[in-house]
Amino acid sequence: MRRSIFVVSTAVLVAACSSGAATTPPAATGSDTAAASVQTPAIVASAAPSGSLAASPTASPMDISNWIEIAPEGQGFGVAMPGRATPSSMTIAGVNAPTTIWAYTDASGRVFQVARSTFPQEALVGASKDVLDNVAKELPSSVADSTVESQTDVTISGHAGRRYLQVSPKSNVAGIFVVVGDLVFTAYVTYESGATDTGSIEAFLASFTLSA
Repeated sequence: MRRSIFVVSTAVLVAACSSGAATTPPAATGSDTAAASVQTPAIVASAAPSGSLAASPTASPMDISNWIEIAPEGQGFGVAMPGRATPSSMTIAGVNAPTTIWAYTDASGRVFQVARSTFPQEALVGASKDVLDNVAKELPSSVADSTVESQTDVTISGHAGRRYLQVSPKSNVAGIFVVVGDLVFTAYVTYESGATDTGSIEAFLASFTLSA
C-alpha cells in the first residue's frame, strides 16, 4: 500500500506541473459547486526573499480579502484562491485511491491546487509519519531535475502534515501534505523558478484548513 501512496502523490504533482495555460480570474457565480465567492478576512502574508519561502516572512503583508474561498461540500477542507477553482478527477491504474484536484491558474501561470486522495479503509492507520517521510522521498521523481530543498513537520487543524519546497531549473513546487485517517490532502503551488514575489503562495498555504 505504501507504493500506492507514492504513485498517487507523484501523479498529483506531475499533473500540477503540466497544467494548462494561465487564465484571468473569473467571477464566481451562485451556481458554482466548486467554490463560492465570499468576503474572506484579510490574511496577512509576506513574501520571502529570492522565492525561498522562508519560515519567517520579511516583506510587506498581503491582503487577500478579495480572493475566493474554496470549501466544497463534504470534501473536508477549505482554502483561499485568487480565482474560482476547477475540479477534476484522476484514475490511476493499479491504485485504489480516487483523487480529486481543485486547481486555479493565475495570469502569471502560477498554479494553485488542492488534491484529495481517498485510500481503502484503515490503509493509513498508524502510518502518518511513515507516509509523510516516504512521500517526501518520492517528490524528486515528480519533476525532472528537481530536489527537495526544505521540509518541515506541520500541524494543520490538529492533523500531522509536512511542508516542503521542491526546486528545479524551470519550476518550483511549494506545498503541504496532510494525512487524515484514510485521506491524504495536498495543498501546493507550482511557480516559475527564481520568482521573488511569493506572497500569494504564503497566503494560499496559510489559508489551508481541514474539517475532515
